[in-house]
Amino acid sequence: MNKKNIPWLTLTKIKYSSHHPTQSLQLCYYSYVKRETVKELKMAVVIDGVKSFEGCVVNEYEENYINDSYWYAVVWNGSEFEEILYRTTAAAGAGCATVDASEELMKKYSRHLRAKMLRQRRDDLIKIARQYHLPVYTILNPLLSVYGSDSKAMKACAQLLGTKTFRSAFRANLRKQLESWLEGKGQYEEPFSSRQIQSLMTAIH
Repeated sequence: MNKKNIPWLTLTKIKYSSHHPTQSLQLCYYSYVKRETVKELKMAVVIDGVKSFEGCVVNEYEENYINDSYWYAVVWNGSEFEEILYRTTAAAGAGCATVDASEELMKKYSRHLRAKMLRQRRDDLIKIARQYHLPVYTILNPLLSVYGSDSKAMKACAQLLGTKTFRSAFRANLRKQLESWLEGKGQYEEPFSSRQIQSLMTAIH
């Protein structure tokens, strides 16, 4: 590849609109410009007519806010997966992206997503366990398939398990019911009825 006059990826900072949910930050908007010193790109993200990451695009998605929209491509840069903002209505410029990765790279991306999901689940449970003073976060693992890792229902169960004394027999009995379910002695797929879990969620602190 001729390295002369190859456009290289640079960052141009553009302030978020006042209605953007993270207005205190700045958006790093990706654009292509000419430089004297450039690096060789894997030449299919197209920004302002320039193609890059051919054969390395594994996903693309759009985020919409009140005033502006943002389009991202997930690419393999040779060492890791990264997200590239290739178009936004908040700034001038045009771009597009097409998923064109090989089957082998897509499998690699699937493994990456699964590992990322498992790390996020673990981090969510650790945070909840610490919040409600549970000795280990793994006690919550059986509840993942029922309530997910970061839901009000999961937090309600963690709070119930972390409570040392109860003012009502109702909540004490729910605690025993949950412990029995966690030990594999439950009669149903979920530890609580919809009415019971709703009652517990209203008491979250």
